[in-house]
Amino acid sequence: MNQIRPMRISVLLTLLLSASFAMGRGAPVTPQVAKDFKNFIVQGERPEIASCMAASLTLFKKNKSFKNFSWLEANSENAIMREKEVDGYLVRTIQMNARTILNDQAFFDSWTDVLIECEQKDQAEPLVKVTILKSN
Repeated sequence: MNQIRPMRISVLLTLLLSASFAMGRGAPVTPQVAKDFKNFIVQGERPEIASCMAASLTLFKKNKSFKNFSWLEANSENAIMREKEVDGYLVRTIQMNARTILNDQAFFDSWTDVLIECEQKDQAEPLVKVTILKSN
C-alpha cells in the first residue's frame, strides 16, 4: 500500500504539469491591455501623447455611453502625432486606438475597437473625438 501512494502522487503531479503546459500553449492571443494608466504614461516612450490620453480617459469616465475602457500597450509606439502651425498657434493632432465596452444594455459585454483623435492648440485642453471602428 505504501508503494501505491507515491505512484499516485507522481501520476497526479504529471497530470497537473501537463495540463498547465497545455493550457499555456493553447491560450488565445489577445491584445495586451495596459492595466495601470499612470504607469503606462510614465513608462511610455511618448510623453507627448499624455495629454490626449488623460483627456480621453476623462471623456470615457464622464460619458454614460461607455461602460469600460482600456488602452492597448502598443499605444505608446503606434500613436500618430502631427504638429503644424496655424495662425501662430502650435496645433498638435494625435490619433490612437483603444477598446471600450459600450453601455448598450446588451446581455453580453463585448469589447469594441475605437479610434481616438485629439486636437490640442498650444497647451490648451485637447478636444477629443471617439469613432467606433467595429463592434464585436
